[in-house]
Amino acid sequence: MNTGALTASTFILDGSNIIKEDRNGGGLILYYYYDDSGVTGFNYNGTDYYYGKNLQGDIIKIFDASGIEVVTYKYDAWGNIISISGSLASTVGQYNPFRYRSYYYDSETGWYYLNSRYYDPSIGRFINADGIVGANGGIQGYNMFAYCYNNPANHSDPSG
Repeated sequence: MNTGALTASTFILDGSNIIKEDRNGGGLILYYYYDDSGVTGFNYNGTDYYYGKNLQGDIIKIFDASGIEVVTYKYDAWGNIISISGSLASTVGQYNPFRYRSYYYDSETGWYYLNSRYYDPSIGRFINADGIVGANGGIQGYNMFAYCYNNPANHSDPSG
């Protein structure tokens, strides 16, 4: 439960891509960079940082503009954050919101936003039902809260 002060975030979008995020009324401003593969980096406090991803699209490293690794993330198969380490883990590592599968991570709730609904990695389920029942034709398609047909190592669900 959050017992801290209330804060607000303002987003500027290009389609479904967040290109600017203003947290705390200008207290923290982040700009995000994209290419055809998705989000590639961000600017925090006037400094550019770039993502290192694995084959599933998890952001596992952050590099500064000189190519020096400054943050490393480790996740379990469901997206729970196991560790955040590196020389800038307590700042850049915490402020960066793109994490597992390059989904937007809400650090207050511990949930990921997948463009249409939120996913809770602690239970491996979405917090609300999918609007499309049985889309894949298999029995797992009828579980409207399931993430990746209960097999995140072999499936993806980029749009929720």
